[in-house]
Amino acid sequence: MDKRLDYPTIGIFAAAVIVDLACRFLPANLPYVFPFIFNAPVFLGTWFVMLWYFRGMARTPLAERPGRVRQWFFLGGLALIYFVLQTRFEYLTQHMFFLNRLQAVSIGMVAPFGIAIGWMSEVLARGIPPWLLAVCKGNVVRKVGHVLFHPLPAMALFLVTSDIWLIPSVHFAAMIDPTLYAIMNLSCLFGGLVFWLVVLDPRPAPVSRFSFLARAAA
Repeated sequence: MDKRLDYPTIGIFAAAVIVDLACRFLPANLPYVFPFIFNAPVFLGTWFVMLWYFRGMARTPLAERPGRVRQWFFLGGLALIYFVLQTRFEYLTQHMFFLNRLQAVSIGMVAPFGIAIGWMSEVLARGIPPWLLAVCKGNVVRKVGHVLFHPLPAMALFLVTSDIWLIPSVHFAAMIDPTLYAIMNLSCLFGGLVFWLVVLDPRPAPVSRFSFLARAAA
């Protein structure tokens, strides 16, 4: 077993602690690129996916690497998620409705679309820690994925996670409750990712379980 310290991973966790403390005690003094309210799942998720992407690319033979366009779509989607959820832009979305809707479209449609177009599953599999890869290939995750990544549940999840927050009373409650607001954003992001990863899966059947026609019909 390789017992060497993983300095990039340690650095991401250290950065998360520093940013969290800065947001708690110095929110008004932080530059625009810092979040107003620290969101650990988004911060850690985007930075770790970025780390695993670059590690995976370094371990992928040159002939097997995705094209430039796919890479830019993937990185652009990842950057958009971070921008609308972990910079001062998010503060503005809580005070301007049209920016709030722009944020919702970004995390539910545009960013997941870019990530799905990029389709970096093979690259990320080479970059993530072995223990996490084993978890992803475990029976529990595979069974959950088998259900969620069916066209019909994926479409239903996408509609529910986006439309339920448009109910005026629900949306108002989310806008005045930071925890519920974070849940709203994460659920929209999750629903969008599942939906677009199913629809834009570039692999033909039977590898992807469903043909392009079946996914389009759903």
